[in-house]
Amino acid sequence: MSLIIPAAVNGALGCELYMKAMIQNPPHKLDKLFDLLGLDVQSFVSYIMVDIGKDKDAAYDYTKFKAELGFYGGAFQEWRYFYEYATKININFIKNLLSVLKGAVEVKRKGVNLSNVKIITSAS
Repeated sequence: MSLIIPAAVNGALGCELYMKAMIQNPPHKLDKLFDLLGLDVQSFVSYIMVDIGKDKDAAYDYTKFKAELGFYGGAFQEWRYFYEYATKININFIKNLLSVLKGAVEVKRKGVNLSNVKIITSAS
């Protein structure tokens, strides 16, 4: 059995829970959750995710990030019952988003405004 399925389910759930930790009365879809995050968190996450995306696609930008986030918006619900869907998933997108959101939550827990955080990326 492939480990992609449990990784996708748990990764998507983890992304959902990290975002829900920063929002009151949250919805379930990742893209809807993302839109409810503070602008500092959205900027922090999208900046890093776009930088990561550029490693495989030089034209990767915020629009492509949002499209991919929308595509995987319901990944947790869909992949729990993967056999009912014919969905493809980019596990690296979920893995990277999970890691970036974890960092955002850890920084916010320390009381730091993410708009004050200097982001160092591979392009810096």
